[in-house]
Amino acid sequence: MFFAQRFLSDPSVFPLSSEGVSWGNRSVTIDFAGGPYHFQNLNQYQEDTVRHRFVGFCTDAGKAPTPGLPTTVLNFDPDAFKAVDFSQCEYTFDRLYLEREVNLAGMNFLVRIARVPELSACLWTSANQKDNFPFIFENVFRVLVAYRLMELGGAILHSACVAHEGRAYLMLGHSGAGKTTFSRMALEAGWEVLSDDMNAVRLEDRRWVVEKLPFAGDLGQTPCRSNRYPLAGIFRLNKSDHNRLSPWSRGQAVAKALGCSPVVNDDPFRTEPLLNALETMMASVPTRQLEFSLDGGALSLLAEVLKSHD
Repeated sequence: MFFAQRFLSDPSVFPLSSEGVSWGNRSVTIDFAGGPYHFQNLNQYQEDTVRHRFVGFCTDAGKAPTPGLPTTVLNFDPDAFKAVDFSQCEYTFDRLYLEREVNLAGMNFLVRIARVPELSACLWTSANQKDNFPFIFENVFRVLVAYRLMELGGAILHSACVAHEGRAYLMLGHSGAGKTTFSRMALEAGWEVLSDDMNAVRLEDRRWVVEKLPFAGDLGQTPCRSNRYPLAGIFRLNKSDHNRLSPWSRGQAVAKALGCSPVVNDDPFRTEPLLNALETMMASVPTRQLEFSLDGGALSLLAEVLKSHD
């Protein structure tokens, strides 16, 4: 199957350059991990939608610094897209990884992320206020942030992250391993939860930190005293009827984290730098397997790991 064939009636119409018809002359700058991220050529509805969804993260466009990843949003012919039914299967993007760019195709949108001369992107979509623009924007935005953090030597990880006494604990696990359950338990015990779904990790002043993202899971956005905490440990999480820590090798931790790095982990041109970042991260903090029950005892085990590492 050719790239974009699932979503375009004629895959050859995928734009060859970052040109097209603007939706309007509005813009939004959003600032968090790896940002700021600047989106231009929006219409009024699109701008209002983005500002409402990312309230607290938007900056004054007139005072915004140079964006870390500028993105142009353009109108695309709605008749070019197929009506695709994903009710019986998982919805995934089509991806084309090239050395100098990454192309994505999905329901009512196309994306090109250019790497040369600097990271930039273009989003073409037929979706406006009566369609699924908010859904498209957020899913594309997650990919853009993942590539931006990759460029900075970090990563986005599907994970839960809880924080206590100014340090963050990152929990990796397959679907159903208990990331949301553990996060809810930590929250009820007075801990902070950065996210039960997706977190940013990056080097900052020679130490790894976890940064809260505006992409929430089942728990939604939870209040935190800070959006950024130093990383104290990385754990493979599993629900159980007991609480137990067991060894988890650095290599196993790297492999698991690689599997939790969406979109970028399939990019053959970015595998080496992503692996280097993950290996460096795993070498800097304890890695353990954590089995937990609902009695809350696992939270005290995390403190024991921190003491032994100190």
